[in-house]
Amino acid sequence: MRWRRPTCAGWPVTATAQLEQAVLEAFAQPLPLADGVRAVGDPLVVLPVAFHALWSGCLDVALGEPLHEGVVVGPGPRAAVGGVR
Repeated sequence: MRWRRPTCAGWPVTATAQLEQAVLEAFAQPLPLADGVRAVGDPLVVLPVAFHALWSGCLDVALGEPLHEGVVVGPGPRAAVGGVR
């Protein structure tokens, strides 16, 4: 559950902001989690940022479906507010 914490969103502040923005842009149109994450970069680096964005409401997923690589992820209610934090 570490990805719930803002510190999980990345490392240095500048790199984190760029990675967060890239994740939000990748999921501007709904697509499978694995596809969006791979479009941004290394899944080991990008997945924690994507999970944090899901947790914080910047990305959205159907809550009735288990979270897996094929689940469709799209922009969440906080996406337009200004990003992850």
